[in-house]
Amino acid sequence: MIMIQSDQGLYHIHDLIGTGSFGNIMYAEESSNKEPLAVKVQTSPNSNLAAEAEIYQRLVGAPGFPIMKTLIKDGHNCNLVMELLGQNLSELLGQYRHFSLKTVLIIADQLLARLHYLHSKGYIHCDIKPDNIVIGRNNNSNVLYLIDYGLSQKYIIDCNDETEDVKNVSSKFEGNGEIRGKNIDHTDLNDEKIIFFSNHNIENHLAYNNIHIHGDKNNNSSTITVNYHNERNIICEKIGKGNNFSNEKMMNDYFNSNEKTLFDDCSHYKHVSFSDKCNFVGSAKFASTSAHRGWRLSRRDDMESLGYLLVYLLTGQLPWSSYLNNKDVYKAKVNTSVKDLCDGLPPEFEIFLNSVRCLEFDDKPNYAKYRELFRRLFIRQGFTYDYVFDWTKRISHKDIHNNNMTGKKHLFKNRAISKTDCSNKGALIKSKGSRHSSISPSKGKKDGRKRHRLLIYPS
Repeated sequence: MIMIQSDQGLYHIHDLIGTGSFGNIMYAEESSNKEPLAVKVQTSPNSNLAAEAEIYQRLVGAPGFPIMKTLIKDGHNCNLVMELLGQNLSELLGQYRHFSLKTVLIIADQLLARLHYLHSKGYIHCDIKPDNIVIGRNNNSNVLYLIDYGLSQKYIIDCNDETEDVKNVSSKFEGNGEIRGKNIDHTDLNDEKIIFFSNHNIENHLAYNNIHIHGDKNNNSSTITVNYHNERNIICEKIGKGNNFSNEKMMNDYFNSNEKTLFDDCSHYKHVSFSDKCNFVGSAKFASTSAHRGWRLSRRDDMESLGYLLVYLLTGQLPWSSYLNNKDVYKAKVNTSVKDLCDGLPPEFEIFLNSVRCLEFDDKPNYAKYRELFRRLFIRQGFTYDYVFDWTKRISHKDIHNNNMTGKKHLFKNRAISKTDCSNKGALIKSKGSRHSSISPSKGKKDGRKRHRLLIYPS
């Protein structure tokens, strides 16, 4: 048994329970009270756990972000001690072919709140994917946590900083079997037909539910405007009368304007400049098209990755899921229109992806309006905002303790999961084929379309 010590206490490190960006995740216990913890152990000389710890410190106190206990430095090595969380969405999705519409809409709502808060602190995540979204434990099992900031970047710098040397928290190397920091081979890629969406084209898709896109002539940016009167009016009568607790949860999960930092409006800070000479950052399946092109990332790229993630969770696949080569993934993304990608899904998913793909490099996404977009769909389907996911099961402290005693390294993977009744009248998904597409690059565009069908029943 390995022990590490800091001013905060003594920690016993047990077994490996996962991997992160350039580091292993170990199960640990605090020696005095046996509190279960997770310790991220630096395994690569190129990782920078100290910088990652700084991000966690800036996020402290906000819901849906892990609590950092302490950072222990031993020479050139670092150990990041954090609260122990539950399974990630990738592991949970392994129990299903896809998630229900209700579950995906709750995920969308929570993750938009997480990204809003993270971005308000001046950081972008750069690696949105199922593995980096985990559920809480015990009473927090209905809370989604955004983790792993090893690839995160600052998109805001001090106005007096002339260098604009914005680097990843972890620098240009490969990790965890994902493409990280490889130089992009732009051969043939620049000649590909890139699918861009003008404001005019988007408006043709948004003649739905009184939602419109308006471009700002001064800065050429695009924002969503939703016609609604009062925030509380979006709560359907059924929820408002039948479940006040649900009503309050739905409203109180909004971003608190009092938590905004100087990054939003302070004249002492500025957005980093655009660059087209950057290394690839992220995981190929969910990375933005800008990441594939070698462009510097900004808030819009986290939002585009979120769009791909939501489609993946709802359908169980993406047209480029089976591709291993970065260039093939990129070609599939630029040759698959948003309309085809979201074929059979509620129009809100197409609206969201079209909108975020039209954001300019330094545009601030309209987080509240995007949440409103998905919440209108949620209400129209007659769902109750009760935070009951497909995988929901009340896990007692005894369950956790027994799991720890019978094999800590399987703490996440072997936990029993009870499937809730996914037969909500609001959504029925019929999928063809396996969870991962088996199409080849040469047939991707032809066979990748209409691979799923979502039947929406009016509430």
